[in-house]
Amino acid sequence: MMWRWCMRDSVIFKQGSIVAGVFFLSAALLALEVLYVRLVSILLFPVATYLVISLALLGLGASGGYLSIRASRYRLEHAAMSCIGFAVAVLVSLPFIWFAGRNSNVAVALPFVLTLPMFFGGFALALVFTVSNVRLPVIYFADMLGAGISAGMIMVGLFYLTGMQVAVLIAGLGLVSALFFSPIQRQMFGVLALVGVFGSLFVMSARLPYGITPISPKELKLMSALDDGVRWEYQGWSPLARVDVLSLDGDVLSPKLPIPYKLVTHDGGAPTLLLGELNKDTKRQLIDNTVFGVPYWLLEQPSVLIIGLGGGPDVVAALAGEAARVQGAEVNPRMVAIVRDYFADFAGRPYDDPRVHIKLVDGRHLLATSEARYDLIQLTGVDTSVASLGANPNMAENYLYTREAFTQYLLHLSEDGLLSVSFPNVDGLGLRLLALSLQAMAELGIPPQESPQHIVISEMTGYVHLLVKRSPFTAKEIAILKEHYARQPTSVYFPLYNRLFGVPDDEFIAESRILLAPGESGDTRYSGLIAAFAAGKEADFYKEQPFTIVPPTDDRPFFFVLDKWGYQSANLDALLLALVFLFLFSVLLAILPVFLLERRGLTSPRPGLTALYFACLGLGFIFIEVTLIQKLGLILGHPSYALAVTLCALLVGSGLGSISSDRVEMPFSRKARLAARGVAALAVLSYLLLTMKGDAILVQPLSVRMLVAFVLVSLQGFLMGIPFPSGLAAVKLTGPSFVPWAWGINAVFTVIGTMLALLLALHFGYGSVLGVAAVLYLIASVTTPRV
Repeated sequence: MMWRWCMRDSVIFKQGSIVAGVFFLSAALLALEVLYVRLVSILLFPVATYLVISLALLGLGASGGYLSIRASRYRLEHAAMSCIGFAVAVLVSLPFIWFAGRNSNVAVALPFVLTLPMFFGGFALALVFTVSNVRLPVIYFADMLGAGISAGMIMVGLFYLTGMQVAVLIAGLGLVSALFFSPIQRQMFGVLALVGVFGSLFVMSARLPYGITPISPKELKLMSALDDGVRWEYQGWSPLARVDVLSLDGDVLSPKLPIPYKLVTHDGGAPTLLLGELNKDTKRQLIDNTVFGVPYWLLEQPSVLIIGLGGGPDVVAALAGEAARVQGAEVNPRMVAIVRDYFADFAGRPYDDPRVHIKLVDGRHLLATSEARYDLIQLTGVDTSVASLGANPNMAENYLYTREAFTQYLLHLSEDGLLSVSFPNVDGLGLRLLALSLQAMAELGIPPQESPQHIVISEMTGYVHLLVKRSPFTAKEIAILKEHYARQPTSVYFPLYNRLFGVPDDEFIAESRILLAPGESGDTRYSGLIAAFAAGKEADFYKEQPFTIVPPTDDRPFFFVLDKWGYQSANLDALLLALVFLFLFSVLLAILPVFLLERRGLTSPRPGLTALYFACLGLGFIFIEVTLIQKLGLILGHPSYALAVTLCALLVGSGLGSISSDRVEMPFSRKARLAARGVAALAVLSYLLLTMKGDAILVQPLSVRMLVAFVLVSLQGFLMGIPFPSGLAAVKLTGPSFVPWAWGINAVFTVIGTMLALLLALHFGYGSVLGVAAVLYLIASVTTPRV
């Protein structure tokens, strides 16, 4: 029975209480990892975010290494003390996060402060795995079940609570786990934890003022540092990003555009504008003089699809341009709410117009499930500059700018329809846009010699703008575009940017002009790519560029990652440096505890192969998790759904696999070996199914898609939940002192796997990541610890 008594060193515990403690502690740790990604994403640019988070997660591995060396000093009752330490460390980290953007000394200490909760939480778990009498598959079941349920709950919780409130709630969960880990005769632990739980609930109910400003020079930090006239008017949390709205009293876009506005940021950056209600004159100015209005120079009363609404300026422009119908697709409900609800009167209620129809869905999914044709498909400044819970830095995956996406856009245009895409004119992005457009047109059977007749590329005060027309541009249309560009329209954002960042150099914010158009001599870089593509030598052209401009695919969806080894590779260099540091730490963790334990006469058979086994499991698990999140993002139509379904199904499935394997009478090593081989086979089959049958699944109702995804991922998780507890149980039988060491190695290589998966996906695609995961599980199958 689960609730039978057990005794360790004359201290009495209930086994059921130990299992419950593991459940709540694992839930707290998973929720804290997700929350830290959100909080640090506000403080830093996304690449730095994941470097900091990776350092924090090393606390899990470090706790296992420390415990393996000092295991004789600790008993099971210390798990309660460690959980209290976890809760205290979470609460201590909050003021550091709050003030990090205001004080550089606090910011420097941040990685260490974030590591402490992970260390204490990991120490408690490693201790339970090491000294508890509860069977390891049962402990692992509680571990995975708690984390899996927490994955779903945190996604919901961040819609209704602030980040700080969620952090206090997580601290409360840590104290709840301390209650369950408290031995029967040590009631002091329980009383202390109970008082802390009620204190956490009280603090969680308090409403804090808006806060947590970035460390990095993001728009939120710079805007809030302006004059006293700045007002922080709104803050809304979600698992995708924190949305903030700020304004300057009486400010307008520019003298040429006297339109009031509010600045909207995602995690402190990725800005968009919320425009004030327009009158007849400002409507005309918005169309004639801004990047939002470019398509309406050529179209009359079009049917419009806008992907990525932001603060709604594209919708406002569509209504000002007399669009007949406006369909909007947006993944973050907070962005829709600020226009439709919180600032509806300020914006003139554009979403209440009967021509406007908004869906909370990914734009790719909306198109894949519809046969509608549009006169205009528009993406203005839709990029990825917030950290993703899917485990990849920004270095960023974005499925809106892939070969498959652009082909889909062109297929959904009317006969003379336009695709309009624009974003800041960073070196290389314009060329990559052109390469992507040429490749998509080739997919539709448009010969390379004719493709240039369908494309116009321009730049507009710091923005690059692409127009692709389903039919060739006419001479009249080119003349209209030239006439408007002669008036020097603006990208809208840069008058404000000049105040925040200073005036950029002349090359970046060059005058508005056409760079490439049919019958026009333009920028030689673009015409060079056109010529290379027509000659079938585009691969040679790509190699000659100082940045990566190869058209992204759904398997390698990294449009905004322009880094190239040997040229401009700051992001890749930082990632590689972090991997080297993590690898050196893992080597130290693998060697030092074994050396110290063997000096004391404690041995374990084949420690090198055992370390390889748990390293392969850590890498393989995270490789599969990351790949499934990416693949399901398109199928489920919303990143939140993909994250919640994948994490919940994978972790709960792993827990069920663990506890089910405990009922199978078979040697631990054989169970682990068979399960690892099954994981490898199922990983390949799952990827093939999602790749080959993804379109068929995509057209099904959301409930069916979520069910298919949950079943598929949980089956994968079921098998993935067997090798780790089986291997750990084998280690416990042959060398119990090595259990926390093995646990720590697995944790460290899970962190390494997050970054290594990104590097593999960048260069070879997510299919290769899953292929490597299958190989890792096969290696694990031949290195299983022997009893």
